[in-house]
Amino acid sequence: MNDINNSHTHFPFVTAGGTRDAELRDALLYMSMKQNLPLSLSDGEGFRYFAAKAVPLWKPPSRRTVTALMEDKFDVLSTMVKKTLSEVPSLSLTADCWTESHSTTSFLGVTVHYPVDVELHTACVGLVKLEQRHTAEYLATEMLNFSKNWDINPLHVEAVITDNAENIKLAVKQAFGESKLLTCFDHTLNLVPRAALFGIRPDGTPHVAGVPELIKKMKEIVTFSHTNGNFSNELKRIQVTQYNKTEGTVLRLLQDVVTRWGSTYIMIERFLSLQPVVVQAAASFPALNMLSAAELASARAIMEVLAPFHKATSEMGAEKSTTVSKILPMIFNISKKVESVTVPEGNAMATKFKQFITGEMLRRFGNAEHNLRLAAATLLDPRFIKVYFQSPLAVSKAQRYLEQEIEKEMTLDTLDANNAVGESSEATAREVPEPESDLWSSHSELLQQSREATSSDDIPGRARSELRAYLQREIVPLNNNPLEVWESLKPLYPHLYRVARRKLVVPGTSVPSERYFSKAGNIMDDQGSRLTAKHLQQRLFLASVSKELWEAPTNL
Repeated sequence: MNDINNSHTHFPFVTAGGTRDAELRDALLYMSMKQNLPLSLSDGEGFRYFAAKAVPLWKPPSRRTVTALMEDKFDVLSTMVKKTLSEVPSLSLTADCWTESHSTTSFLGVTVHYPVDVELHTACVGLVKLEQRHTAEYLATEMLNFSKNWDINPLHVEAVITDNAENIKLAVKQAFGESKLLTCFDHTLNLVPRAALFGIRPDGTPHVAGVPELIKKMKEIVTFSHTNGNFSNELKRIQVTQYNKTEGTVLRLLQDVVTRWGSTYIMIERFLSLQPVVVQAAASFPALNMLSAAELASARAIMEVLAPFHKATSEMGAEKSTTVSKILPMIFNISKKVESVTVPEGNAMATKFKQFITGEMLRRFGNAEHNLRLAAATLLDPRFIKVYFQSPLAVSKAQRYLEQEIEKEMTLDTLDANNAVGESSEATAREVPEPESDLWSSHSELLQQSREATSSDDIPGRARSELRAYLQREIVPLNNNPLEVWESLKPLYPHLYRVARRKLVVPGTSVPSERYFSKAGNIMDDQGSRLTAKHLQQRLFLASVSKELWEAPTNL
């Protein structure tokens, strides 16, 4: 018994300021940043009880100390990221204006996306409180300030991804050039199901007659299941007694959020999965307005039409994979999936819903193949190349664009080689005395002519050949990392490799970045102690960096 009571004596003493103390403090800070925990976590009774059991001879740091640790960690890691950003040949930015819900304060947030070996890394590098009207000029100035503060060369910015707000799009054009603007694919894609579910024409009628009423009727049943204990208990009882569910595995009906069409899809999906249970339970509640068989059939067809949009939104949210090259294939596959949905014969609502979705996809993405950035990225993705193109003209334009990019790389190589040869020749000329005879007087002239001939050595033809050879390759499996594939292709297509590394570092969506900012409201309210904008930026940055960077040795 005494051995148990004195078990803490088996733990080594953690010396304040020692190596083990530093490791524990750093791990505590990592947990706080990644899980959006308050800086005062270690002051809490519960945490101190846990720490006393886990590491009995360690004294956790106070909130004040944790804040200082955060500031120091930010200084170290931000310096490392700045160094990387100053050295990478290309990177991309996402810019988003958002409002913190607690204080209704507006911010501009900027994240950077850059390649590290064969992965794309993300860091939340910019956060500024917007003190003026959100004009394009003001936002452009702030974005350039971010670039300067983080050692980002604007010429190395391959693209800036934004939502569809006109002021932020114009700001990007002013700060980085029109060719650098790329609107978020997810934002544009989400407009399609949102318009079908909730859209209203100028005359006040819905885009798809009957759909808003159907959603409202389903939502009333869901709300009833959340507010009426008897109905909720009946849903549980039926699942347990007839469908072999346990108390811990029974499913609830899910409520939607009007501003998020995806939650409406999830509500419909869950409702239909529990349809037999709901129908049986509703029989005991005559006042409940249950959906008819025709309405249930319409809801199922609507769910099937929306399913590819929901899956695409989830997939495009991947942070460490190349996504810009998936946009054109995604558009094609979504359209094909919608087309394949079988609508019940005579069901006017479901038929109209499918037709409207098809028309909206064509209206918003019908010319997407002719976007040079998207087309070039798709061609450069070894998983796709030409497979998803429907327009030969779009392919031809994208190929010519890539040929020009390869030509630029070849020209740069030639200039570098000529400069190196020139420097070498000058050094040799200084070392070797000129012959007394003028027999070799034409040597220098012929040497210069030879260099000029080499520099103009049919670069367009070589560029076409390099691209053509790549385009004839076999498609690689879909689960391959295109950046990793390109590392193996580098010896074969050295100039196209550099183009691919630039074009494939662009995220197709700003959703992963917005995920950081959506957490900001919870972060700002730090157990009743409001964070300053400076500390909020530090927290968002530290929450965004990878564990590998967090643990990287510092040689500063």
